[in-house]
Amino acid sequence: MKKSPFFFRHFSLRWLLIVPFVVQIVGAVGLVGYLSYRVSQKSLSASINHLMAETQEHVIEHLDSYLDTAQKVNQSNRDLIEAGLIDVNNFNELGKLWLSPCLCVMLCYELKQANNLSRRCSKLANP
Repeated sequence: MKKSPFFFRHFSLRWLLIVPFVVQIVGAVGLVGYLSYRVSQKSLSASINHLMAETQEHVIEHLDSYLDTAQKVNQSNRDLIEAGLIDVNNFNELGKLWLSPCLCVMLCYELKQANNLSRRCSKLANP
């Protein structure tokens, strides 16, 4: 009878059958896990980019709205000064005249923000 090679003498048949199957299973599970991880990273990156672009649009929209209102108030004040309807040397009159538009601008901006918030909430509640 021919002797088996030295390498196989120390291992039983059970080990020679079990080890290749375990290696294949561990390899398959590892590969699937790695591929799943890569796909989830790409998906997360795409979601983050979309969210950042959307946030940027909202910030630009709010800044434009806020700064546009202030610019309109400044333009109307400049027109009143150029028309001679406001005396720039009378500080009491200037304080009374400019305090009410500033308060009105702030109030209008806050009301606009509340209206936008209520619209977003209604969209979320009724998709």
